[in-house]
Amino acid sequence: MNTPLVIGALIVAVVVVFWLINVIKTTIQTALLIGVVVFALQLGFKVGPIDVWRQIQRMAGGLAQWLRLTNSKYTPKRDVPENLLWLIPSVLEAIGEMEIG
Repeated sequence: MNTPLVIGALIVAVVVVFWLINVIKTTIQTALLIGVVVFALQLGFKVGPIDVWRQIQRMAGGLAQWLRLTNSKYTPKRDVPENLLWLIPSVLEAIGEMEIG
């Protein structure tokens, strides 16, 4: 057996195992954080998980539309405020749907 090859393989295996442990730990922490945020929104503002998901879909659709515009013939300048106009309808719709109180 080639001793340096075995030692190198063991080092790589240990590094990969520790990396996987960190990925799993981060995934669990993120899932718990999302759960806490959705639960707090549900208790505080009567916003359910479906409402949060719909808003994320609206914002993703607006972002996709903006990306399509920037990749077409029309390319907005970077310092022009119109670059974020795709976000305004989503924000206004979310504000209109809020039930305060």
